[in-house]
Amino acid sequence: MERLQKIVFAFFFGIAVVVVVYTASQTLLYRPFLKIQNKIDDSHFMFRYRLKGAGNTDTDDIVIVDIDDRSIESLGPFKLWRRHRFALVIQALNRAGVKIIFFDALLAKGGSSENMDNRFLANTIKRAGNVFV
Repeated sequence: MERLQKIVFAFFFGIAVVVVVYTASQTLLYRPFLKIQNKIDDSHFMFRYRLKGAGNTDTDDIVIVDIDDRSIESLGPFKLWRRHRFALVIQALNRAGVKIIFFDALLAKGGSSENMDNRFLANTIKRAGNVFV
């Protein structure tokens, strides 16, 4: 009976720890956990890449332009950014000689005041000819 009590206690203690860690990782400690997860993902990707036997594991010619915490702190929440800003980034990347741009962002519907920004972004993507959304 005492052994069963230990097993039940261990089970519920484990569940409690998982709930606390998960809650912390999704609220207060979201950014630190995200950085850890990104490092794990990056190392996992490179491990699989090397495991496949690819000849060249050099990724210097691949550049990921990401929205970092500092950008969000200085420019405000991402969902409030004007589309004009994204168009300017695409133009700058093309001037720098980028061959392909993968634009991976979910832009929420905005009001009629964003119509000019929407047109500018759409025209920029069309003119660039190398943007995949």
